[in-house]
Amino acid sequence: MIEPFSIRGERQMRTYLSINEKEKVIQFLNQEETPFKKTCLTKMKISENDKNRHYIEGNIISSLRILKLFLRKRNDSLLRRMTKQIVTQRIEADVDLSTFLMNIQIGKEVLLERLCQSSLEQDIILRTTIFINQFSDRYIYYVVRQYTKMKDRIILEKSQFIQEMNSDRLTILGKISSSFAHEFRNPLTTVKGFVQLIQRKYDDDEQMGHYFNLINTEIDRLESNVSRFLFLSKMPNVSDEMTHFDLGELVQYSTEFMKPKSVIENINLQIRIPDKKIMMYGVPEQINQVLLNIMSNAIDAVIEIDHHHQRKININLESTDDLATITISNNGKRIPQHLLENIFQPFVSTKELGTGLGLSVCKQIIEKHQGEIYITTNDKETSFFLKMKLVNDGVETKDVAE
Repeated sequence: MIEPFSIRGERQMRTYLSINEKEKVIQFLNQEETPFKKTCLTKMKISENDKNRHYIEGNIISSLRILKLFLRKRNDSLLRRMTKQIVTQRIEADVDLSTFLMNIQIGKEVLLERLCQSSLEQDIILRTTIFINQFSDRYIYYVVRQYTKMKDRIILEKSQFIQEMNSDRLTILGKISSSFAHEFRNPLTTVKGFVQLIQRKYDDDEQMGHYFNLINTEIDRLESNVSRFLFLSKMPNVSDEMTHFDLGELVQYSTEFMKPKSVIENINLQIRIPDKKIMMYGVPEQINQVLLNIMSNAIDAVIEIDHHHQRKININLESTDDLATITISNNGKRIPQHLLENIFQPFVSTKELGTGLGLSVCKQIIEKHQGEIYITTNDKETSFFLKMKLVNDGVETKDVAE
């Protein structure tokens, strides 16, 4: 990186001020410490939430004193040490770089304004102005370099920490999930079998039939959650079950499965699928699981909307020669940013009683199919995007007879 001014330029600059003139400027700066500090504190942008604001007054004086030292003899090591100390404080206080640089600029403008109002000779004021501008450039150069260096290190450390945490978390999750799921599934299968056996004795009892249907529904829900735990603990071997299938037909099938609930909840469910085959190579049952999970989440999201507002879910399938994109959008509440950043991590859920496993499983399935899944959210709608590779240019025109 090119430095703001060279050593040669520094020597040329020093010739502008004689030793006596420098002493006059230093005397002026000594007199200006208190009024300069007060004016800076008034004009600078300082947040009330700045936990290190008590250092700012001292930093202003330190900057002025190093400026005086530079007048006598340039000392970059001292400037770098001061810069590192101040940058550390600003980062700890979560002050962004633009605000930091703006305050440095304000400090320089305050000093130049007071210099112009001083009783120093005009030629000394001019030469000192050049010096202050060059000193400010060097100060900013070290600030930007140090700020960027420290921020990069913080980001790297956080990334490494998150990766280590996720790795440990998933390892433990795999062991717990596998053990829990197997221990839970066996008695659940037994319960389901006996419930169905007893249910036969009450085929003619409408009220009891209703109760048994509720029991079976809840058992199915438990089995679904157990399957998610097993899926998360050990991903099935996708290549053993992969086949060619029409993605459009699968999306249509998944949507039809969700229609009864959407009708009950008064949801406007719209679907757009091209009138052509969109061939994909993969495990249709797993892709169907992803679609049902995201559609179910969309229904849960719009149910929270007030009855006076229309509940909407839009499902759209598009394709290019080698890529299919499924978009599932709903007009439910916006997902909070702190959840959005980790939405595909295990145990992260927007629902109060959610397991936080559904989207984690969805992500694993899509990535196993060499695809991509991501989400966008705003005050108007939340959209899930599934992008997956297609086979043989992806599209074959359907026969009219079909």
